Parts: sequence; structure tokens; C-alpha cells
Amino acid sequence: IFERDWVAEDIDGGGVIDKAKSTLRIGKDGGVSGRGGCNGYFGSAKIDGNGIAFGQIGATQMACEQAMMDQEHKFHDALGRVATYAIADGKLVMADKDGKAILRFAAGS
Repeated sequence: IFERDWVAEDIDGGGVIDKAKSTLRIGKDGGVSGRGGCNGYFGSAKIDGNGIAFGQIGATQMACEQAMMDQEHKFHDALGRVATYAIADGKLVMADKDGKAILRFAAGS
């Protein structure tokens, strides 16, 4: 999970816009960065076993087409609800506190 780029394949069961890549990178120090779909973002995560909680996320403020901005908003909202993670079939899957998968990532190239 650490020190690699993950590319979102699904956000809250709604798929993603291919050209609006939402990415996630988690450092071993808990630093988090990536692209929401339009803007770069940064923050931190606390990881305990398979539990994970993202702290406050900061982002640049560029404007993009509405669909990309909508995806970015959904992505950041989903990150805020993540409670656990697992690797399954090479995918990073993050779930909410009820165990519902809300984010699925493929390893970036």
C-alpha cells in the first residue's frame, strides 16, 4: 500500500471519468498526496492494522470542467469516510465503518 501510486477505478459505486484520474499515494510516514481529478491534494493518514483514517485534506484551487470537479468532490468525501482497507486481487479496496466498499484503486503504472 505504501510508496506507490494508486489510481481510483470506482468511487462510491459510481465508476470514474477516465480523463479525470483520481490518485492516492500514502507514504510510510503517513503523508498522503495525489490528484483528486482536477487539483493536487495533500494530507495525512493514521493506519493501525487494516484500519485507516484520513486527516484534513488540503488541495490546490484550480477550476476544471464540472464533471471533473464533481468526481473530485466525491473522491474527497469518500476519503473522509474510509475506515478500513484491504488488498484483494491486486486492488486496494477501502471501506466505510459499516464495511461497505467505497473506493477501489488499481496500482498505477
